[in-house]
Amino acid sequence: MTILKENLSEQVYKILKEEIINQRIPSGTKITLKMLQNKFNLSTTPLREAMNLLINEGLLVHKNHIGTEVVKLEEKDIVELYYLCNILDKAALEAAYLKDFDALIMEMAITMDAQKNALLDIGSPLFLTASDEFHNLIYILADNARLYESSKRYRNQITILVNQFLDSNTEREITFKEHLSIFEALCQSNIQLALSLLDEHFINGRDKVLKGYHEHKKNQILY
Repeated sequence: MTILKENLSEQVYKILKEEIINQRIPSGTKITLKMLQNKFNLSTTPLREAMNLLINEGLLVHKNHIGTEVVKLEEKDIVELYYLCNILDKAALEAAYLKDFDALIMEMAITMDAQKNALLDIGSPLFLTASDEFHNLIYILADNARLYESSKRYRNQITILVNQFLDSNTEREITFKEHLSIFEALCQSNIQLALSLLDEHFINGRDKVLKGYHEHKKNQILY
C-alpha cells in the first residue's frame, strides 16, 4: 500500500485504527514494524509513531518478550469497559445538559436524523459511525477535555467488541430506539430519566456483547 508523503504517521494511524476497530485486523494479531513496512512502504519512524498513537488509544498493547498486538478483550474487560463508559457518558451528558441545553437538543437532533437515515442503508458502516457520534457529541458539548480524553480509548474498545460479537444489522434498530428514548427524555427536560435510560442502554449492550462473547468461546472449543 502506498500513501501520500505528508503527515505520514497520522495517515498510517488512521488507516490502522479503522482496520482494527472494524476487525479487518483481528484482535490478538501481532503487529511488527516489518509487517507495516511491507504494507505501507515507509521507513520505521512514522510507523513507530503511528504504533505509539494506537497504544495510547488502547487499540494496540505492547507486552515484554512478546511484542505488540491488537488489543484482545476478555469477559472481565467487557464488564469493566461497559461500567466505566456508562459512568463517563452519564457525567458528560449531565455536564452538557447543564452547560447549554439548547445546543445539546439541536446537535443531538442532527445525530438522530443521521442514525435514522443510516438505518435504511443495510450493511453500511454509516449507522455505527452515526451511533458513535451520538456519544461523542455528549463529550464535545460537555466541554471537558479530561472527560473526553478518558472516554476515547474505552469507546474505541467498545466499538471493537460490537464489531466482534454483535450482528450490527439486527442490533442497529434497537440501538436507534434506545438513543431516541434518551433524546426524547432530554427534550422533556427530564435529565434523570435520560440518565436512567442511558444506564439501561449500557446494561443491554453489555449483556448482548457478553452473550456473543460466550457463544464465540463455545464455538472455538467445538471447532
